[in-house]
Amino acid sequence: MSDTTSTSDSSNTMDKRRKSLSQSIRARLTRSHSSEVCRSPNSASDSGGSSAWDTPPIPPIPRCHSMNAVSPSNSIPSTTAVSKEELSAAWTSITPPPFPATQQYTACYCEENVYLLTQHLSASLTAINTSALNIARQQSKHQKRPPLSTQRSVFVPVWDLHVAFISNTTKTVLLYQQSASKLPSAGSPVIWDYHVIAIATCHLIPLNELSLDRDGLLKAPVEADCKSWVYDYDTLLSNPPPSPVPWGEYNAHTFHPQAIASNSIPAHFQPLFRCIPANDFLTYFASDRRHMLIITSSKGQMWSAEPPKWDVIVGSGAKKDGCKSNLMEKYVDVGADSGGRYGEVWKAREWLVRGGPPMKVGLGGSLVDDGCSDVALQGATEVKVVEEKVSIRPVVDEKRGMPQTAEGGGEEETKGGRITSSLFPAYLHSSQQHRAANPRPASTM
Repeated sequence: MSDTTSTSDSSNTMDKRRKSLSQSIRARLTRSHSSEVCRSPNSASDSGGSSAWDTPPIPPIPRCHSMNAVSPSNSIPSTTAVSKEELSAAWTSITPPPFPATQQYTACYCEENVYLLTQHLSASLTAINTSALNIARQQSKHQKRPPLSTQRSVFVPVWDLHVAFISNTTKTVLLYQQSASKLPSAGSPVIWDYHVIAIATCHLIPLNELSLDRDGLLKAPVEADCKSWVYDYDTLLSNPPPSPVPWGEYNAHTFHPQAIASNSIPAHFQPLFRCIPANDFLTYFASDRRHMLIITSSKGQMWSAEPPKWDVIVGSGAKKDGCKSNLMEKYVDVGADSGGRYGEVWKAREWLVRGGPPMKVGLGGSLVDDGCSDVALQGATEVKVVEEKVSIRPVVDEKRGMPQTAEGGGEEETKGGRITSSLFPAYLHSSQQHRAANPRPASTM
């Protein structure tokens, strides 16, 4: 006689096992189907024998566009990005500082004209930068940033100031749109031995991005935008004169970059640029005006152009070093001391494609606290702007230049004398006409 109870228990156990096995198979089939749906199109060709569910599904890549590009990016758009419209609106409120109301200018002494101008601009721009520095210090001290709702539309201007000496190895550099030119029909060209300009650069920084570097100078954030203006007493581009000229406009009309690139302007007329931060220029520049002296057999030592009414200029650093004059040796000579306290020399092809002068230190680092206190200059008075060359006369005031020396032989100009004769632009014009009328014969090689 069989035990019906044990038979029933065995049957129930088998049913549970079948049900469990069916559920397991169903679950595996479901997972396999899901992995095929999520599978990457390239997974089938992958080597290494990996199963389908080893490759996770790929999420969609978000697209965003920066201010200057339209290519897709894997980064998520920032809520603090600055738009072109915001920058354009901010620039409408920015104007470069004007020339001083009382102009100190003497023809043929561009280095001294720019020195006094740099003092004036340095003092003005340093005062403006003080506000930005105070904000950056407060934000750094309290680790507090303005709310996102204001930082996108509020910009803080930070200024830098540089001086550029323009010359070349032959001291025959061609500049157009010059007030000293006698050839307006040819673009008002003049060939100088050297010329000097000042350059003011404004950086617009979003308020929330103001911060200081280790030297206590303002950092340049990625989103900072900048513009530069050129100060040149002798350019015809100023409207009204004198007034600062936008960087691109000045370079295009003064140097003709395309003509330089194509060598239409001969190499010995092409410019080199020595760029010096304003604080270094005010500190180390010195000139006793010896380069403006000539010696004649009849009258002895003479000025080739009337000297300024103010005393000779010697910066505090030059005075400390015992230097009375370094104009020609350290600044005009484009082969001397590049990269140090006397600035860095740039080729025309590199300089003219830039958007402004190079910044070697933090923003605002090219300025001094008070330019007027950084020079041994006395007796400066207002000087009427003179555009014509003054006739040669004997030296009568030793405080205004080199003392008179013993009479020499024949007429002789000292090294570095200014090129101001109207024969130079006339020579240039006739030379260009001759070159155009008589092109170089083609090579037979």
